[in-house]
Amino acid sequence: MSAHRLSKVLDATLPLDTARLLRVPPPAEQRRRDRHFLELALKHSELSRDPETRVGAIIVGPAGEVRSMGYNRFPEGIDESAERLGVRELKLSLMVHAELAAITNAARVGIPLQGCTLYFAQTDDSGLVWGGVPCTRCTEHILMAGIAEVISYPTKRANSKWHQDWAFARELFRESGLAHREIEFIPAAEHARDPSMAR
Repeated sequence: MSAHRLSKVLDATLPLDTARLLRVPPPAEQRRRDRHFLELALKHSELSRDPETRVGAIIVGPAGEVRSMGYNRFPEGIDESAERLGVRELKLSLMVHAELAAITNAARVGIPLQGCTLYFAQTDDSGLVWGGVPCTRCTEHILMAGIAEVISYPTKRANSKWHQDWAFARELFRESGLAHREIEFIPAAEHARDPSMAR
């Protein structure tokens, strides 16, 4: 049965909210949507003042609506001075990760995240773009928020102090059943040559 036909059957036989939750977009539409939200996360990362790594996160509901956004930053009311950002250990101790910022932004205004998808992207001044799984701490909060899936660009291949932490986070993903998908990064200039991005 086609995805379109399945949507019609669901609408006719299930309560409206349940039908919306179970509707699955066609694969080409899902790829287009995934790339759109990853690009939005990457764009949102530009707000970060971290001089080393900028991260953006977008949380999307089952109907494709944006529920929350976040980027890596210091907590509200804490000055992101050049002096603090320039001392690595101090910066790391104060930095709220983008995923956690998006979750707390939603909590602050009472937006539920159960069953949502979290998209996140990371970049730096070299222009490298990557993703992978979130860190262990963020993974714990993602699970507690009831988020159902994480979608990112592929894992960073260059050396990183986070590799050991990411390995443990992957174990948490496996144990909990939290879904994770990686989508290849395609620069915006190449979208015209990518049929899956066509409307």
